[in-house]
Amino acid sequence: MRFALLGHDEHTLSIAEAIRRLGHDVSHVWDAEPLRTRLSQLFPRAAWLSDWTVVLEATGIDATVVACGMDPEIRVEQLKRIAQLGSPALVSHPLHPSVLTFFELEMICAETKARLVPYCPWRWRPGMRQLSEWIANDENSPVGQCDQVVIERAAADRGDEAVMRHFARDVDLAMSLVGDLNSLSAMCPRWETIGLANLGVQMSGPANILVRWSIGPLESVEGLKLSLLGPQGKATLTLPDDGAAELQATGQQSPLTEDRSTDAAIEAFVDAVQGETVWPDWHAAARGMELADSIELSLRKGKTIPLYNTQPTEHGTFKGIMAAGGCFVLFASLGLFMLGLLLARFGVPHADKLPYGVAALLIGFLALQTLRFVFPRSS
Repeated sequence: MRFALLGHDEHTLSIAEAIRRLGHDVSHVWDAEPLRTRLSQLFPRAAWLSDWTVVLEATGIDATVVACGMDPEIRVEQLKRIAQLGSPALVSHPLHPSVLTFFELEMICAETKARLVPYCPWRWRPGMRQLSEWIANDENSPVGQCDQVVIERAAADRGDEAVMRHFARDVDLAMSLVGDLNSLSAMCPRWETIGLANLGVQMSGPANILVRWSIGPLESVEGLKLSLLGPQGKATLTLPDDGAAELQATGQQSPLTEDRSTDAAIEAFVDAVQGETVWPDWHAAARGMELADSIELSLRKGKTIPLYNTQPTEHGTFKGIMAAGGCFVLFASLGLFMLGLLLARFGVPHADKLPYGVAALLIGFLALQTLRFVFPRSS
C-alpha cells in the first residue's frame, strides 16, 4: 500500500517506521518538517507538499495517516474532506476534544462508506492478550473471576486537556478488555478551582465488571498500571509510555513477547482497507469520546451518568430536530394567540389576522415533516 502522511505528532515516526518494516510505502508528506531527516531516509522518493489538497487529487494513494497536529480544527476539516471522498484514513486518537466531531465524521462515513480507523496501538501492547484471555476464561486466571479493572495513569502534564486525552486513550484500552461501558461516575476534589489533576472515574457495562480509572503525579516514568482484581488475587500489567511492559500475577510468571503494537495496528488498518471488519472502528473511538464528554456532566451533577450505545444517523438527527422544533411551534402558537387577544383588546388594526399567521406556521411545520423521506432508512 501507498500512504500519505498529513501532519505529525508523537506517533508519526513510529507509524512511518512500521510502514517501512511491513513493506509499504509513503508517497506524499505534508506538515512534518521536524521529522524530515528521518522520513527522507525511510522514504527518499516521497514528495513533500506545500498544499495538502494534492493528496485528494493524487493517484496511487491507497490511504492517509492523519496526525493530531497543533491545530485540531484544520485536521478535522482535512479528515472530513477525505471521508467525503470515501477514502480510508488511519487517525491519531483522539483527533479532537469534541465528541460531536466524532459523531459528524461517523455519519459521513455511513454515507460514503469511508473507512476511518483510530490509531490505538495500546490495544496490542505485550500482555494485553493475556489479560483478555484471563477475563474471558476465569478458570485459567490467577485472579479467578475478574471483578474489577483498575487503571492508574502517571503523567507529568495533568492539565485538563492532557487529562482528557489520557482518559480517552485509556478508556479505549478498558473497552478492549471488558466490552462496552454504559455508565460513568466521576469524582475530582476542587475540580472547579484546580481542574482535573486529581480526577477519578468509575465505569461499568454489560459485563458487570467495575472499571476504575485515576490519574496521579509522575513517579518514575510516564505510563499506566492496569490491574485485574478478583477473589483469588491481583494481576498487574505495567505499560510505560517508553519502555518494556511487565506483567505480574499472583502465583504466576508470564513472560511477555516483543512489542509489535505499532505493526499490529498498521496490519489491522490494512485489513480494514481491504474490507475486513476490524476493532476498534470509528464508532469505538466515538464511544470513548462520549465517555470522556460525560465526565464534566457527572462532576457538575454529582451523580452517575447513563450512556446509550446508539449510532448517529441523518434520519435520527432529523427526528431530534423536528421534536425540538415541534415544542417551539407549540409555544410560538400559544404566544401568537395571546398576542392577538391583547392587540385586539386595544383595538390594533389587523390584530384578527394573527390566527392566520398561526395556521401558516403550523402548516409550514407539517410540510417540513415530508423531508424525512429525503434521508434513506437503514435496512
